[in-house]
Amino acid sequence: MKELRKIPNISDILDLKEIKTVLFDMDGTILDTEILHAKALYNTLNKINPSLKLSTNDLLETFCGKSDTEVFEEVDLGESINVEQFLEIKNEKFIETLDEHGKILSQEMEELLTSLKEKGYKLALVTASERDVTKELIKRERLDRFFDTVLTRNDLTLTKPHPLPYLKAMELLDSKKENTLIFEDSETGLMAAKASGAKFFKANWFSNV
Repeated sequence: MKELRKIPNISDILDLKEIKTVLFDMDGTILDTEILHAKALYNTLNKINPSLKLSTNDLLETFCGKSDTEVFEEVDLGESINVEQFLEIKNEKFIETLDEHGKILSQEMEELLTSLKEKGYKLALVTASERDVTKELIKRERLDRFFDTVLTRNDLTLTKPHPLPYLKAMELLDSKKENTLIFEDSETGLMAAKASGAKFFKANWFSNV
């Protein structure tokens, strides 16, 4: 598995002659939002149960790459709240966290996406995030100008680490796995990418490790 420490240039993709389609994860790959999700989760848990002794860094290390539903299942919140209520609060806190920040899309990523679009590549955004949060990020960062299709966890019966999200994206774009490149950052996402049969790189450009 190839690990990339910096966002590639368009020339790096053009060198892969067989690639016609590029699929991107969102959080931690397109956008440096993992810390924002951790902050929102901290505020969510603090609202529901202030006695939980988990820092933002603890949450980032433990739940990075996991869906909010998985987080709910792993954090013991008792019977005080159900998953739908948890997701509603988490989404609300995430939007509040976004409001505290400016533009998230980096210049380097914007340049790559622009170049890929201009060169005629088929592009898809494939995320395990909730649809409402994804729509908000797409609107704020104007990501709709780049992607031919967007798939969220709400659009499929199975999500990462199952390969279905990537397989569905390839189907929608009428692309073959041998002509597809995937960028992913999390372990669950990388498992999905590998199982899809497509070429994939680990996007480690936003990592501090």
